[in-house]
Amino acid sequence: PSYESVNRDTPLADIVAALWQKTEVWFMYEQVFHKTGGETEQARRTPWHQDGEYWAMRPLATCTVWMAIDDATRENGCLRVIPGSHKGKRVRQHQTNNAPGLSLNQELAQNEFEESDAVDMVMQAGQISLHDVYLVHGSEPNLSDHPRRGMTLRFMPTSSYYDREIEQEQNASSLYPSLDAQELRNFQRVPLYLMRGADLCGRNSYAGSFSEQGDFRRSDETG
Repeated sequence: PSYESVNRDTPLADIVAALWQKTEVWFMYEQVFHKTGGETEQARRTPWHQDGEYWAMRPLATCTVWMAIDDATRENGCLRVIPGSHKGKRVRQHQTNNAPGLSLNQELAQNEFEESDAVDMVMQAGQISLHDVYLVHGSEPNLSDHPRRGMTLRFMPTSSYYDREIEQEQNASSLYPSLDAQELRNFQRVPLYLMRGADLCGRNSYAGSFSEQGDFRRSDETG
């Protein structure tokens, strides 16, 4: 879906706003993860991490909506989470791991979590899960004969500032070894869309906004 259909045709922004108990929500972008089956380049493992290690907003605050396009099972590399790991609201120690077969190169230090506490997020196609910027999560490679595709939708409260200088520094360090050149360019300038409420921070530039009736307006439109 486009950012317009996300706002108009789904309740996702309202669900996120309700979880935050806020009425002001940015939509950042959508991303599709495609883990093909078997011993392929796209069957990669996603190491244990927190999204806060990768994001440039300050203060750190996001909600990721993870939508299953295919059934997500243990066999095809479903999302795994450490329940309650977001509650401390701190970014834990990560270390660089450039080993082949990883979708990201920043991995949580082993002493920062207990993998034995992990829960497999087994989901049917069409189901969603939501997770916080501090949640510890990852996934195993897909070694089955079935694809595991999922779409993520990233939301941010308008009280946070998306710092473009931090974004530029992070992009220069090649945090995403699994992305091709076009996908990496998409990360290098994350657009913001005002989905609900007003811009409380007042420092963010954004690509467009929605009215209470769901009508979209680009930021360069006037009148």
